[in-house]
Amino acid sequence: MEFEGGKADDKLNDTSAAAQAEMLTGCEGCWVMARRNNWCYYLNKFVSFGIACFFGLITLYLKLMAMKLIKAQDDVQDAEEGNHNKIVVFHLQNMFWLMFIYQMMQAMDEMSEFFSSAFELEKGALGLFFEVNKFVGIGLTFYMGYFILGVKKATFGVAPK
Repeated sequence: MEFEGGKADDKLNDTSAAAQAEMLTGCEGCWVMARRNNWCYYLNKFVSFGIACFFGLITLYLKLMAMKLIKAQDDVQDAEEGNHNKIVVFHLQNMFWLMFIYQMMQAMDEMSEFFSSAFELEKGALGLFFEVNKFVGIGLTFYMGYFILGVKKATFGVAPK
């Protein structure tokens, strides 16, 4: 990504020397310097990639735990009509799987942006594909809302009467 010729440079070039010196101090000055330095951008992409991978692996672990809960519910007798734990855990498994997909796609998008910037290449259709990932996040938000508001709560470990 090329930072020369951007809005920050235009703003700095169109002002007096005193105003330029004032703009290069404090938080705004830090931001202008970071925008001019490609290594700050690269560091941002690597940190974002690491965070997305970390949360993706957490959701994968939680999905595997949900699979174990489903297997445990298969072992329990489902003679009671009120036993809806398997449905609840099924929804949890789907949500964790979609969260994993969302986080990993976000990580790949960060790496795609890094490589397109570092090697001065266009993201092309792959960049558009990763932007569609935002719709996965929106759909996941609605699905989680449905799960919280519309699905009966699971009853695990109820004490005998």
